[in-house]
Amino acid sequence: MLNQLKRIFNREKILLANEISYADFCFLKQVYHGKKLKMETSGVSMLPTIKEKEIIEIKVVNSKKVEKLIKKNTIVAFFFQPQGLIAHRVVGINKKGKEIQYQTKGDNIVSNDIILISYRDILGVVGLKP
Repeated sequence: MLNQLKRIFNREKILLANEISYADFCFLKQVYHGKKLKMETSGVSMLPTIKEKEIIEIKVVNSKKVEKLIKKNTIVAFFFQPQGLIAHRVVGINKKGKEIQYQTKGDNIVSNDIILISYRDILGVVGLKP
């Protein structure tokens, strides 16, 4: 477990988002449930809200209770293969049967993300001031 943690965090204990596999994602959800993680961003999809290489804070949520926390305009960190963790804004919430699906979008991107995500895909809610 210690080697797994060393691989996905840098020396300052900041999460390396593009280094995360699906197994790491599941591990983080279990170990850090209810806690906060710091992550360094990469890319410009959330400009001007989040800049490249900015440190953001993620409140990790590991249950269906995340549905109560997420409203339209909430920024969430979710897993999408092969990129790893992505932090994008929720722009739509859809109910499909009993399941809630979230439409996300980067602030600096013209179109919505190509996938809908569920609470299972979400690591947590992003806070902009670590």
